[in-house]
Amino acid sequence: MPIRCLVFLLAALALLPANPAAAQSPLDKALAVLDENADLLRKDLGVPGVAVAVVQGDQVVFKKCWGLRNAGAADAVDPDTVFQIASISKSFTATLAAMEMAAGRLSSTDRVCNLRPNFKLYDPWVTREFTVEDLMAHRSGLLPCAGDNQLMFGKGRDELSAALQYIPPATSFRSAYAYQNVPFIETGYIVEQTSKLTWEQNLYKRLFAPLGMTSASADLKGYLGSKNRAALHQMQHGKLVALADDWPWMGVAYIVGPAGGINASLNDMIPYLTMHMNHGKYKGAQIVDAKALDDLHRPRTPLGGGILGRQAFYCQGFLWEECDGYTLVWHNGGSPGHKSILIFDPDAKLGMVVLSNLLETQLPEYLASILFRIYHNPQSAPALVQELRKRAQASRQPAPGPTIQANAKASRPLTDYVGDYTSQVYGTLHVTTEGGSLLVALGRIPVRFPLAPTGEPDTFYLELPFVDDDASGNAVFHADQSGRIRNVELVKFRDNGPPVFTRN
Repeated sequence: MPIRCLVFLLAALALLPANPAAAQSPLDKALAVLDENADLLRKDLGVPGVAVAVVQGDQVVFKKCWGLRNAGAADAVDPDTVFQIASISKSFTATLAAMEMAAGRLSSTDRVCNLRPNFKLYDPWVTREFTVEDLMAHRSGLLPCAGDNQLMFGKGRDELSAALQYIPPATSFRSAYAYQNVPFIETGYIVEQTSKLTWEQNLYKRLFAPLGMTSASADLKGYLGSKNRAALHQMQHGKLVALADDWPWMGVAYIVGPAGGINASLNDMIPYLTMHMNHGKYKGAQIVDAKALDDLHRPRTPLGGGILGRQAFYCQGFLWEECDGYTLVWHNGGSPGHKSILIFDPDAKLGMVVLSNLLETQLPEYLASILFRIYHNPQSAPALVQELRKRAQASRQPAPGPTIQANAKASRPLTDYVGDYTSQVYGTLHVTTEGGSLLVALGRIPVRFPLAPTGEPDTFYLELPFVDDDASGNAVFHADQSGRIRNVELVKFRDNGPPVFTRN
C-alpha cells in the first residue's frame, strides 16, 4: 500500500469514535447545546436570572442556574431561589380536582352552579350548563382573559368571580378556545367545597408535603418571607426595573390564587414535574391516582399552533401539542415580573422546568425549544440556535410609543371631566385635577395616573402599569345631548370586557 494512501486511511480512522456506543446521544447533544446557549440567550433577552432543570424518567439529568435574583444586587440565582410560577398554578389546581375525582367527591361533568350557587355568567343557559370540565378547558365563550383588568382596581377573589355575570360572551359556548384566569378561580372554590379544606390547605397537605416542596407557598406573605427569592422585573421605558416590595400590585397573583398564585423554587418543581411524567408516582409513592392524573393531559379544546408544533389543545390545567413525530404536555406562566414553563414529552419521559425573573420574555420557551427540538432532531442544532439568538436580539428593540400631538391641549376645561365613573365589572375610575393636569385613580388603589391630551376631541392617553397585561391606551370621554360628559371608554379594555365607565 502506498504510504500516501495509508496516511489518508489513518486520518479517516481518527475521525471515527473509538467506541460507536460512546457517540453522543440525542439527549447529550441537546443538553450540551442547552448548556452552551442558555446564558447567551438570557443575556440576549436581558433577563436578570434563570433556573433550569431537565428530568428523564425519574432522574435529574441537568440542573443549572445563571444570573442574579435581583438586577440591582449581587445574589445569584440557585436551585432554591423562589419564583412566582404564575399560571403553572392552574395545573396544581387541576391536580387537586383530579384527586377529588379519584376520591369520588367530584366529576368533570358536575355543573358548576350546583356546586357554587352564586356562580353566574352573562347567559343564564350557559350558567346552567357550565361544567367543571368547561372551567378547566377554557371554552366559556368569553373574551380571552375576561375581567383580568379587575386586578388593577384592587378587587378581591370573590369580587372577580361575581363580575363574570356582567361580561358578554364573544363566541358561542364551547365553540372556541379563549384562555381565562377569573373563571378558573371557581375550580379552586369547588375543590374547597368537596374536600372541606381551603385551596391553600389542599396544596400543602396533598402536594407540597408529599413531594417535598419545602419552599413552596401560595400567598404574598410566603413570597416576601422567602429570603432566597427572585425579584419581580419589568422593562419600563427601555430600562430594566426591579419592582419594590411595596408596589401596589405585588399581590395580584395571589388574588387569582388557583389560577396563578403559587411560589416555588427549581428544587420544588422537579418532583412535581417528575410526578406528572410518571403517572402520579414519585419515589415509589402514588401521590395522585394515575388514571385521574393522566386524564388532565388529554386534549379538549383546539387552539391552533403551540410553541413548538403545528397543532395544540388545551386540556385541564395543561396544554397538549403535536410536534414533528412527538407530543408535548406543558403550561407556562407569567406574573407581573416572572416567566416560567413546565413541559414534558410523555413518551420519552423527558421533561423540563425553567424559571426566570422578567416579565415579557420568551426565554423559557426558547430553552424548551432547544431541548426538545434537538433531542428529536440533533441535526437541527446550528440553525435552531442561530434563529433563536437572532429573534432574541431583535426582541430587545423598543416598541414604538403612542402617537400624541406635541403640546396638545384638552378640548374643554379639565373640570368638565372630573368625577367618578363606574363599571359593573371593574369598579370606579376617580378622575381629578391637580396642577393643571387631569389624573385618574383605579378603584381602591391610591396611585394616580396622568391623562395626557392626544389632540383628538375628549381623548387622552392613559399609561397604566403592566399588572396582568398591557392595558395602556386611549381614554375617550363621551358627552350626552346636553354636552355634559357622561362616560369614559378605556379603549384597550375592549380586549378584556366592557370598556365603558359611566359617570356616577
